[in-house]
Amino acid sequence: MLSSHQMAEKIRNKNWLESPLGDMAGWPAQLKTSVQIILDSRYPMFVWWGKHLINIYNDAYIPMLGNRHPNALGACASDIWSDIWDVIGPQADIVFQEGRSTWNEDLPLFMRRHGYLEETFFTFSYSPIKNEHGDILGLFCACTEETSQVLKGRRLHTLRRISAVTEEADSVGEVCRLSAEILTDNFFDIPFSLMYLWDRDERSLCLAAQSGFRPDSPLAPLRLAIDGDTFHPQPWWPLSRSPKRDETVFTIDRQLNRPGGPWPEPPDQGMVLPVESWETQKQSGYLIVGISSRLALDDRYREFLNLLAKGITGAINRAQVRTEERKRIEALAELNRAKTEFFSNVSHEFRTPLTLILGSLEEAMQTTTFAMAPGVEVAHRNAVRMLKLVNTLLDFSSLEAGRMQAVFEPVDLCELTIDLASSFESAMKNAGLELFVSCPTLSQPVYVDRTSWEKIILNLLSNALKFTLQGRVSVEVCPHAENVDVRIEDSGVGMSRETLDHVFDRFFRAREALGRTFEGSGIGLALVKELVEMHGGKIHVESEPGRGSVFTVTVPFGFHHLPPEQVYHTATQPKDERLAKSFILESEQWTGGADH
Repeated sequence: MLSSHQMAEKIRNKNWLESPLGDMAGWPAQLKTSVQIILDSRYPMFVWWGKHLINIYNDAYIPMLGNRHPNALGACASDIWSDIWDVIGPQADIVFQEGRSTWNEDLPLFMRRHGYLEETFFTFSYSPIKNEHGDILGLFCACTEETSQVLKGRRLHTLRRISAVTEEADSVGEVCRLSAEILTDNFFDIPFSLMYLWDRDERSLCLAAQSGFRPDSPLAPLRLAIDGDTFHPQPWWPLSRSPKRDETVFTIDRQLNRPGGPWPEPPDQGMVLPVESWETQKQSGYLIVGISSRLALDDRYREFLNLLAKGITGAINRAQVRTEERKRIEALAELNRAKTEFFSNVSHEFRTPLTLILGSLEEAMQTTTFAMAPGVEVAHRNAVRMLKLVNTLLDFSSLEAGRMQAVFEPVDLCELTIDLASSFESAMKNAGLELFVSCPTLSQPVYVDRTSWEKIILNLLSNALKFTLQGRVSVEVCPHAENVDVRIEDSGVGMSRETLDHVFDRFFRAREALGRTFEGSGIGLALVKELVEMHGGKIHVESEPGRGSVFTVTVPFGFHHLPPEQVYHTATQPKDERLAKSFILESEQWTGGADH
């Protein structure tokens, strides 16, 4: 009993007497059973019966036939599928001659079922239909068309590669080049591509990248100049000066020497898609792509091409943002270099006369006549302070130019840090602050450049004193398995989140801070950071307005992280008493320990 589906009705109404199968009433039981099975199924199925391979199929199989339906009913399989019989015919022979089943997964087949040679993919199996004696009477097939899934996977792979490869591209040119390389790998969907971008004056389109064309192809000129709405040379593609938000599909002149792509038939269609700038919200160029000659330009194909254009557009815009940010950073770096160089040159000019002035003042202070003279000590303190500033600027410029020759030697970091902290004890007391120092004995020495370490600790203590109006300052050494932390904590005015983001920037000075003085060059903490990193260490700060700040310097134990030629295993550097003295003299002026 045949079902009431479309194909059941066609089978009932067909004049089978004109086919090799003859009257339905005389069909063998195996054929009737097989036909009933396929008609009752919603899965695409068909039967090829007898030596003529007479085709009978169900409703679900109709879309796979395309325009071959309904004439395929009762026709010979080799006639129906003459365009792919060289592929499937041998598999049918295996079934009828050897009685073996076959299996194919995502098999590519090229057939003319819609008036053009179409790229398709099928998963199917041929199985023999036998009688009670084991004779092979026919062939049964259950199949699935996988074309949409294969194309989806192929296209998603292309989109993912575009996203991944162009994510970190440094320039627009690199984005376009990498995108064209990826499109070259998928010439089944993109037989050719052109990327044109407007120049800065928007007077011409420049070819940024292409795939599928010869380098000297007249279809891909390097530059398209514009005069009004006219391009020179006249492009073969429908480009317009006026911005367009949607894609434009066009037909390619068959007389052109078109790029062929993977198939012998060159593409007949192409699409122009806009490339837009996020910054200006204007069209910044075009992506021109060819349409495969063996695929229909359906909604899924259009969606893929639009997503492709958006992916490349996004990558171009990200590269433009990175380029502008890099230019901004380079401009700031150049400005900082110029400032550093200027201060370095000025400092060199100041250093010699300051040294001579200090020598004269110190000599005068040692004589009875001038020792008690008003202003001599003040002049000396301020000259020391200015020399300290000059030396700091020279240190910074030496670090930046790579001229600072550090000498890393093993030191008792606790002893050295305690000694430096104690030199601030008098200044802290004069400021009404408590100074706490906690330095447990370390199990091993730490390799540091003694002079640089003194500058790190003295700068941080000086900074704590400057911005702590009441309360305490503490110095703590905390050993760990592979490194040691030195924490300098204060109960001072603290810093805002905005200030924290820039506290180690050179020449940065917080405007809102309430300190004992607003004087300074803005490079003290920047110098500290550079010196800490020179030791292979890190510096971190935590702060909250009104709650104080904690600066943590972390340096590794051992010496393997340091340049071997700068490591010495015995102490070579004496303590520089003048360095600590310059910080103390300056601090005493903030705390009222001396007249200005």
